Amino acid sequence: MIYSIKESRKITERLLPRLKRHGIKPYLVQEIESHGPHPGQEYAVFILNTKSHGLITVSPRAIYEIDTESDWWKTEKDGAERIPCVYRGDF
Repeated sequence: MIYSIKESRKITERLLPRLKRHGIKPYLVQEIESHGPHPGQEYAVFILNTKSHGLITVSPRAIYEIDTESDWWKTEKDGAERIPCVYRGDF
């Protein structure tokens, strides 16, 4: 699903504290795509473009840097680079 700019901004604002903990600077005006939930995947994955890390996927367990939107499903074992948490605490 692709969200409109208005809906995407709301999603980005909800994800902002988590993105900041990982040192990620998102674009606030952009379209965001999501995948899921699907059978065997009980959660949604958000795909967004960022100033600091390029294209990323945000899942409940981790944030990954990916090459294309079609790589949304990739994790470390599939070759995606996991973005580590660099800050602790709330912002």
